[in-house]
Amino acid sequence: MKDKQFINPYNFVTLDKKCAKNINLLENKADDRLTGYIECELENLTELFIPEISENEKNEGHQKFHFITKDGKPYIPGSSLRGVIRSVFETITNSCLVTADDDSYFHKRYSDPSKPGFIVKEGNKYYLYKNLNNNLKNVDKNKVGNLQDLSRVSKRQDGTLRFDPNSNDILVKGEENFQKKSYKLFTLIGDKLTELSQSDIARLKEVLLLYADKSLNKAKGHKHYKTYWDALKKLERSNGGKDSYLPVYYKYINGVYYLSPACITREVFNNTLKQLLKLNGGYDPCDNIKALCPACSLFGTTNLTKNEENITAIGSRVRFTDAHIETTGDYFLPMAPLKELSGPKLSSVEFYLFKPEVNAKYDAYNYDYIFTWDEGKNKQTKTALNVPYVPRLRGRKYYWHHIDFKYEDAYVPLDEEERETKRNISAELLKRHNKFTFRVYFDDVTKTELTNLIYALDFDNPNIDKNSYFCHPRAHKIGMGKPLGLGSCLITIKSINVREIGIVDGKLVYEIKQLDRKSFPKLEFEKNESLRELFELASYIDTSSNDKMAQRRKGYKVTYPFVYPNRPVKPEEKKKLLNDLASHQWFRLNRGGGIKEYIKLTLPKVGFSNYNNIPPIHLNAIEQNIDKDNNKNNQQKQKNNLRSNQYKK
Repeated sequence: MKDKQFINPYNFVTLDKKCAKNINLLENKADDRLTGYIECELENLTELFIPEISENEKNEGHQKFHFITKDGKPYIPGSSLRGVIRSVFETITNSCLVTADDDSYFHKRYSDPSKPGFIVKEGNKYYLYKNLNNNLKNVDKNKVGNLQDLSRVSKRQDGTLRFDPNSNDILVKGEENFQKKSYKLFTLIGDKLTELSQSDIARLKEVLLLYADKSLNKAKGHKHYKTYWDALKKLERSNGGKDSYLPVYYKYINGVYYLSPACITREVFNNTLKQLLKLNGGYDPCDNIKALCPACSLFGTTNLTKNEENITAIGSRVRFTDAHIETTGDYFLPMAPLKELSGPKLSSVEFYLFKPEVNAKYDAYNYDYIFTWDEGKNKQTKTALNVPYVPRLRGRKYYWHHIDFKYEDAYVPLDEEERETKRNISAELLKRHNKFTFRVYFDDVTKTELTNLIYALDFDNPNIDKNSYFCHPRAHKIGMGKPLGLGSCLITIKSINVREIGIVDGKLVYEIKQLDRKSFPKLEFEKNESLRELFELASYIDTSSNDKMAQRRKGYKVTYPFVYPNRPVKPEEKKKLLNDLASHQWFRLNRGGGIKEYIKLTLPKVGFSNYNNIPPIHLNAIEQNIDKDNNKNNQQKQKNNLRSNQYKK
């Protein structure tokens, strides 16, 4: 059974109720400040990959990367170490998520239709009007001639269209997809619905940018709504007037308008990551020098806006050197193609959001609302629940260490017909068990800051209780290929050195004094859910272990979600079934496998409260029917019927 179950490559450390933004750097500093450096050793427990990027920057085909070297030897850039250690420091100290300093939009495609309307600019303001009616006029493509998209038109007696600057009918061609036989006529007559905000227009632009993304829109002949984009830019430049209009489709859901050039489209959500972090306990990046989190106070930030002193940034009080290799010999494995690495799929809300806890039945949810599908076989509309809803983010993302990892598992199998494609890369991996040394310099830090920095470096491994649930050494994940099992690295602190300044014979002198690592207290994490989750995610488990933590994970493959065929696959079928058996099919089937989305399984939570009843962290793979030509045809027929229904009068 375990061969049809898996542990997702990543999971999350749950956020606390409130971010610790309680440091005011404008207040007087304490006198007991420390300056010095920490001497560290790093051992890569699994193969490691940090690519030399510059050599492939202009290559658009299959890319091949060597490991980064200096003077012919591999090394780990200090910037790579700094990012990893800061993330752990943020978690340990309940700090903000500084890397979320943008207002990137979440988006998701839905199959329910939008309503037709149009945007009118009056002065410097934008208004949304509803179309005269929801049933748009159709016009045969053969009756259009060479008329431009978004033109004012009227009909001749023979039914053909002509340009008419005084007409209220607007020709909307859209994209040449789905064997389209007719175009639409919008009518610039209708009731004013609302004034649109700049945020509404910005989200419409984001929809257009998504259509322009060729990785998302691979349909033959798709022009990525370039004409529509040009018309929107022209509308923005205008001062209002007769031609300051733009046909648009819209949805109105729980007080938010979702605009698009297409009837069935992606929704760009109102909530951004930064906004949700603020709503989830104030974990958005620090912007106030009088209210900093411990990580921004120590590592620095460039996000400051709220202060009377016009200070926009503060420098770091820690510096990481490059990690230089100490071992000698044959460092690298031969160049070979890695399995395809997937970028974050934030539309997978079943992994990135907690399942909403509301006293109402629902089918699915997203970053803005919870909803049900309307009843009825032919209905294709969704209804949002009118309940208080703040989407709860899963937290801080970490990757599992693989048990009994073999580097061959990271490569594309030798029997694959196409091992090198545009979607994957070839890599020169550093062999495991190489040792590096590096230093972390600290300046003017408190004893508490130094203690937390030490914890972030070695996960408090010297104080591991071998008789507890958390009996395994904790390690970091560094470099590329983390989901595949690469990059597990153990950091050991070799010495902690503090500079002491004194006056001898009237002269200022200083000396380096070593602090004993054992003099720093044990990190008390057992009663802190977030730290327990961090320490379990970071635990590097030996194959011989059989304790409770090991039993929770052993036997389950760490891999992206997958589907398995309902029968054995014949060799000649393998290439044909690549898409049917791809990872994204798991998400499709987990959402019902049809046009309407019904979320079933969600990502298990790492944390738990009862050691006698430890919940599983694995998920089930889903069976895929590969004998489904008829099912495919039926699904396509459903989609085509849905689209054609939107074009009926």
